[in-house]
Amino acid sequence: MRQSLNSSKWPPTAREAKRGGVERLGVLGLLAAVVMTPGCAAQKPAPPLELVSAKLLEPAPPAPEPASVLDRQPGEVKAAIDDYARNGKARVLHDGISTIFPYDPNSQPAIECRPLRVTEITLAPGESVSSVAAGDTERWIVNPVDGRVLVKPKVAGIATNLIILTDRHSYSIALRTGRHYMPRVGFYYPREMLAAEHARNQAAAKAAQQSAVPPLLAKLNFGYAISGPDVPWKPVQAFDDGSRVYVEMPEDLMASDAPSLMVASNGQDALVNYQVKGRYYVVDRLFEQAVLVSGTGAERKEINIKRNGKIGSQS
Repeated sequence: MRQSLNSSKWPPTAREAKRGGVERLGVLGLLAAVVMTPGCAAQKPAPPLELVSAKLLEPAPPAPEPASVLDRQPGEVKAAIDDYARNGKARVLHDGISTIFPYDPNSQPAIECRPLRVTEITLAPGESVSSVAAGDTERWIVNPVDGRVLVKPKVAGIATNLIILTDRHSYSIALRTGRHYMPRVGFYYPREMLAAEHARNQAAAKAAQQSAVPPLLAKLNFGYAISGPDVPWKPVQAFDDGSRVYVEMPEDLMASDAPSLMVASNGQDALVNYQVKGRYYVVDRLFEQAVLVSGTGAERKEINIKRNGKIGSQS
């Protein structure tokens, strides 16, 4: 997977690449890929680095918080859910002709109906009725319609039970005729809304944590000086993560312009193993001084890269 590049022997496809064809890449994506790349052991080749856009280095605008389920509820429902969160008791609400029960799969609210009158049972928005079953189908008329169930007793002084199965819930309801006629009955869902709000808060906290500066960024060493003529392939910057050096090349670098990298060793410049990933030269070891070279003879150009301080120092 590694390669030592010579400035005069690039593949034909690389020499014919258009200017600007080099992918813009970012430091954080580069480091994330390096973490997944095995070490330098010869017996186990390293997988190719996967890099991401450099815009990850820029401060990202805060992500919008997930919509609050509680904030979308009517004031009385929201207050009832707040009470439930504090004391575990959910009260029955009244809004005009509507009676609103707190949904609990283990409870059986009692709905009072009246002969020659229809009671409308409304379910959660978007909830679809799968089936209904009443204990007394001779004296009770039960008719499911979309997300509602219409019930009507034929005579006074009777009672039965009703089971409503939907794609989300199972409702167990007691039906009876009585003095207090309920024209419309609905439900609110305190447990589910509190769970949704908890999940929303966790998602917001996670988003805030992810938008913070990653700890890896604080460990980078940007203490490298770059000097030499203003050639098109002069690096933008160089840095290391403690084990590898990354040389970032200009965004509009043409593959045919890419120089060779040599590292000073025992007073001489020697080719070194490195990978070319997009705009980055990734050197598999630290160095104190290196040179980028392009051309020969009178056309030879050099750019020097020097580390500010010895390897292992804090500078």
